[in-house]
Amino acid sequence: DLHNNLVTRLDDLMSKLLNSAQEKLFTMSDEADSNEDQTRYFDLMNQIRTLKPEIALDFNKNIKEYLLPAKEFESRHEKKEVESDDELSLVDQDKMDGIVLVKGIGERATAKYREQLSHLEARLEHLATKTDMVFKEDAVLPTNFCQAFDDALADNFDATNKRLLFGMFDVEVANKLDALFDSINNRLIDAGILPQIKLHMQGQKPSRPRPKPPQAPAEEVDQNAQHEDYADDASGGGYAGGHTGAPAGAGQMGGGAGQPEGGGSPGGSNIGG
Repeated sequence: DLHNNLVTRLDDLMSKLLNSAQEKLFTMSDEADSNEDQTRYFDLMNQIRTLKPEIALDFNKNIKEYLLPAKEFESRHEKKEVESDDELSLVDQDKMDGIVLVKGIGERATAKYREQLSHLEARLEHLATKTDMVFKEDAVLPTNFCQAFDDALADNFDATNKRLLFGMFDVEVANKLDALFDSINNRLIDAGILPQIKLHMQGQKPSRPRPKPPQAPAEEVDQNAQHEDYADDASGGGYAGGHTGAPAGAGQMGGGAGQPEGGGSPGGSNIGG
């Protein structure tokens, strides 16, 4: 049940991300300041449209790898570590950029959901004493979701476009995991798995997650500003306004593709969804 819930919800988030990416890139191309940016956003939009099924399928497969029973996952991971150690010296700049993106966005999301994750990991660790079929307690860390996305993008995108897509991933997936973690925690609580974990910080209330109130308009304005940061970065600046590799605990961070002003859409082109 936990496995299916995780896979289904993450598939849904990825589908929404890829669909919204096409729409955002079309708008960005239409409003680009230069012909160069206009063409790049338009080409990336078409690339996403073509690769969308493949990216979604690979992301799903990568997520399922993390949700293997703990012993099976560790066995496979040990083999991959040996292989990666042999190739470590051959990591190129694009691959290193991907590592930085995964680490930065993953750690910020982990800090945002710290309480939900700490309760979830405790419950999964307890569940593991009852069955050897449960996945590792750290399998649901946002960094793993970021890595699954990076692996799904593979070598299909250059560093600039990958930063732009990760900005969208940050907004559409990494910053929308509340319902996912609440759902998994509540399933475990309903099954009697550590239903009364105390808050680590206050040590006062039970840990049953509750739906969060809608975001205030000010937060929406802040998110729009972060969209612009990623778009500006994609045009040649540093990653997400200098947040690259921010350590865990750096707080919430939502970023995504912005919409540059001016310009028009490529003439005579038909856009398909």
